[in-house]
Amino acid sequence: MIRVFRATPEDAASASQVLAALYHREPAAEERMGDILRDPGFVLFLAQTEDEYVAYLHAELIDRLDGNTMLLVYDITVAPEHRRKGIATKLMEAALSLGRDTGAARCWLVTEPDNSPARGLYEKLNGDQWSAIGFGWTIDRSKARFLAESLPGWRVFDD
Repeated sequence: MIRVFRATPEDAASASQVLAALYHREPAAEERMGDILRDPGFVLFLAQTEDEYVAYLHAELIDRLDGNTMLLVYDITVAPEHRRKGIATKLMEAALSLGRDTGAARCWLVTEPDNSPARGLYEKLNGDQWSAIGFGWTIDRSKARFLAESLPGWRVFDD
């Protein structure tokens, strides 16, 4: 049985643990994590089995200048041994439900063109596919270098 829930400040220690295990970098300290989780626009769903955390979804509710709220999903990560069991589907369903409950106009996310499992999930959930070209700027080279070394598809942008 998988339990999916939105993390609260009381879940700061658990959130730090699951992010350390799955995010492949040191998460915010527990105290800072509690502050982050107090932000009503910050969204972190955790997926838990009876004895361990196995996945998370990180998103943000963004108020736009046109008066609409958007839900931007940044990351969905499921531990390799728990993939293909419907956990990412449950996380996305929870995020979409939150979007509806908060009056968001749209939910959007970006994935790599060759990420077939993710694309299959988003298509299964009736997401509308659209094309865009992304641009990036390196602001802090030390942080960007970490991303380039640890996450596929990231690179440090040269000046």
